[in-house]
Amino acid sequence: MLLPMKRFLTLCFFSLIFFVVFAGSGTETDPFTVAQAIAKYDNSSKTYWVKGYIVGEMRDFSNNKYFYELAPPFSGTGAYLLADNPDEINLSKCFPVQLGTAYIDNYNLEENPQYWRKEVLVCGLLRDYFAMPGLKTLTSLTVSGSMPLSDETKAWNFYEDMDGSYQAASASSIFAGGTYAGETGSWKLYGATWGDSSNDSKWGKAAARLRLSEASTGNPGYMQMEFDKPDGAGIIRFWSGYYDTDNGGSLAVYVSTNQGQSWGNAIAQTAIAKGWKEYQFVLNVPGNVRVRIMKAENGSAGINVDNIRISDYKVPNAVDKINVTQLPYRNTDGGILLKYLPENEEFRLFNITGKLILQRQNVNSGLFIGLTRGVYFLKNKEKTYKIICQ
Repeated sequence: MLLPMKRFLTLCFFSLIFFVVFAGSGTETDPFTVAQAIAKYDNSSKTYWVKGYIVGEMRDFSNNKYFYELAPPFSGTGAYLLADNPDEINLSKCFPVQLGTAYIDNYNLEENPQYWRKEVLVCGLLRDYFAMPGLKTLTSLTVSGSMPLSDETKAWNFYEDMDGSYQAASASSIFAGGTYAGETGSWKLYGATWGDSSNDSKWGKAAARLRLSEASTGNPGYMQMEFDKPDGAGIIRFWSGYYDTDNGGSLAVYVSTNQGQSWGNAIAQTAIAKGWKEYQFVLNVPGNVRVRIMKAENGSAGINVDNIRISDYKVPNAVDKINVTQLPYRNTDGGILLKYLPENEEFRLFNITGKLILQRQNVNSGLFIGLTRGVYFLKNKEKTYKIICQ
């Protein structure tokens, strides 16, 4: 829950998030973190202990490309991916661990989804594994947490791989859009097409390719759900990259809670990197939800989107009420409502690692921000407020 008002302190933001990390020694009682194990990688015959969170599974490394999953559905491979942060989606901060025949049946994520996002202590040899530092020849594996472990994959039951079927609206203009029918339901594509060529960035058969409604001109393209997702939207993840040699575009995410009658901007303009990359954003919108992923500018770059995952809305255990005359925000169910900020004043919201989550200005009419469990810092021109969600 959020801390009572008397326990809120105005503190220097940077003094809160920068702290000394003491290196582990790689023993059972003082194990390496994942970052330390990656740095230590020495290919020696000495066994080391490593502690981290099971964030996914590694499937393969082929043709200089990594194949892996950081959210369900999982396929039950023989390799975990560990990270120091349970929400990690950057592969360079992950550490593959070979389960081997002794552990694969009882610990693979397809048959044992309750281990996903749980902390684990493992022991083995630091070796090159899938062309990256990893742990092989496992001799010990212990999962932390009270039994029975909760199965967090149940909240991640929305997955669209864009490998279904597509009906174009026009035979002569590919960016006139059309209708895509997938595992999740029907999607409308506008100023977009179904990208199944060798020039499209994608996993599997195809990806959506967003551009403009009239090829090099027109309105920004988008893809949107033509059906409701029940149980709300917590976190959205999707892969994105450019078509062929295109470059210099951005995306935004919109949400509708009234069956597509109106759309609200949930995630502001986000620049897309040149490489094929997974993106993650917090939505935290309750109820029946539809999502639109849209180009955020009128540039002619084609942007591919694939492997869309959306978790259910998660309600915090409890929320305290705060005197709105003393703080620039009010606690409400599922997050905070920003109001009472002076005109033209900017605020920024950071997570515990110092990563900027949201930046806004001119919030006179109020803005709701959904927050999942964790520690956050709300910083305006004069003060920093610490928010703890449990």
